[in-house]
Amino acid sequence: VIIWSYLSSVGRVDLLMGAFSFNIGLISLLISAAVFSLIISVTLVLPSAILLAHSEFYLEKDDQEHNKYLPLICFAVSVIYLTLIFLLSAIFTEELPFSNWIIFIIIFLFAIWAAYYFKVGLIKHPFNQQERKWWLPFFNLLILIVNMLFIMLPGLSISIPAALLIHSSRGEGLWALFVAWAFMSLFAFLAFLPAIVHYLRNRKGQNDASQNSESNNSQKGIDALKPFLLTSVIAVICIVLLFPTLWSTLVFGSLVSIGLVDPQPHYYRVDDEKFSPALFPETVWHTQEMPGRDEKAFFIRGVNLFSTGSVDLICPAYIVKLRAQATARDYANFIPGNNEASVRYFRQMMKGCVAFETGEIRRWDTLFDANGAIKK
Repeated sequence: VIIWSYLSSVGRVDLLMGAFSFNIGLISLLISAAVFSLIISVTLVLPSAILLAHSEFYLEKDDQEHNKYLPLICFAVSVIYLTLIFLLSAIFTEELPFSNWIIFIIIFLFAIWAAYYFKVGLIKHPFNQQERKWWLPFFNLLILIVNMLFIMLPGLSISIPAALLIHSSRGEGLWALFVAWAFMSLFAFLAFLPAIVHYLRNRKGQNDASQNSESNNSQKGIDALKPFLLTSVIAVICIVLLFPTLWSTLVFGSLVSIGLVDPQPHYYRVDDEKFSPALFPETVWHTQEMPGRDEKAFFIRGVNLFSTGSVDLICPAYIVKLRAQATARDYANFIPGNNEASVRYFRQMMKGCVAFETGEIRRWDTLFDANGAIKK
């Protein structure tokens, strides 16, 4: 599915079968796809995964009644984080050098208030607060800081996927900023949805149970994990459907990480017995030949947008920029979408890419200097 979705986005589904031409390639792709799917799922619901670990460690404590609101408090941290980002973008046209500090200080103060008022977090107070100990205020302050940091952790963990969404978005004006903020907040809610359901169900189970044994606790942990996984799957599906740009960005990044895609421009040696230099215009491919040498080859500059070991899809270097423009999400309308003109132009220009077989092309960067000229 991952390979197909990528090739479909670049309009080269015809290369799909070539990706599975060898058993070794098939196994490596399947393993990479399985690992990548797991990483994507965990990344998209990372706040819920953090809070799930917390609930298994701490939520069974009956003296922490307000712990069931912890996912909502962390979700509020995420909304405040996103609101401040878009608010500063709406007020100031240029990024302020101290804007990150403003956002951090405001979230820091909110997290301290939430940890103190709701008495939630990673650590509870183990000592009797009625005791008169000189070190007790310092210990309480330490616990407050730890709980504050824990509240900030799930709330700010959405910053990575949110940054990818913001980076791959477009739109001008206050309306576009508002729509983008609304959809980013919806994304944050979906990321916290499994934890919200899990905490509420856990608290309800505690109130209904009169007594628990160790075996019952183990069984209840398994039973509680099932709805969490189901809710996580639903949340991931909703995120992928509502935010296809995030999916395409993560798919592209994963293929780059495993070596199937290389978006960096390189110089390639092409055998002129099979291809004529006239087929590669100099203005598009930066075509160069070896001056004064009996070399049956010429050189082009491009990017490798798909490589299976037997086939290399080489495109002009500007294709990467066109792809970024085509996949950018436009929030100028209430229902965000891609710029259809950019998508059509990108697919049209993708037709100029060439699928080379093994032996027809070879990467050869060492022959060129920093200015792209052949070394003498």
